Amino acid sequence: MPKYKITYFNGTGRAEIARWMFALAGQDYEDHRVSREDWQKIKADTPFQQVPILTVDDTFQFSQSLAIAKFLAKRFGFMGKDEYEEARINMILECTEDMVKPLVKAIFYDDESKTGKEKWEGSERSSFLERFEKVLRKNNNGDGYFVGDGISVADIWFCIVSDYFADEESLDWSKYPKLAALRERVEKGNKQIAEWIAKRPKGDF
Repeated sequence: MPKYKITYFNGTGRAEIARWMFALAGQDYEDHRVSREDWQKIKADTPFQQVPILTVDDTFQFSQSLAIAKFLAKRFGFMGKDEYEEARINMILECTEDMVKPLVKAIFYDDESKTGKEKWEGSERSSFLERFEKVLRKNNNGDGYFVGDGISVADIWFCIVSDYFADEESLDWSKYPKLAALRERVEKGNKQIAEWIAKRPKGDF
């Protein structure tokens, strides 16, 4: 059996998609959480000096969260049944990235983060969610998953990202009933993921 290690800080963030994939697949792995201080000691010896990093069998190592997620999804069977489903999954992954990047930038990098976050909560977020709702409805009337007839890495990443802002008072999930139901289906209806969420370590973020 392959040996896996995911290296990241003590939080959810970019490593959480890999952790959910491991949980869904029932795959053992090492959840290696490093402090900011320890990261500076090992940073120079990593591929692109960024985390998360996936190490397989102590020899193969690479970074970038979506590259890691796609690698695991293909190994575990959550990347679609054919090239067409894979293409749609990739579309959802990239569009989810497009949705979250302005929020992350506003919170962590912009000097006027409050203004940026308010702008995102206004028109940008609703525009993205409306499009995701529409795409979801085109597959099984929105009563299943984004692609095909089973859960994929696309559903996982959307749910993780939406968790970042799910409880904000400015967001009315009744406007996106199929997306709200999808989140319930993935996070609470799936035993493996629900168990991981319940037991995962309390992180710094």
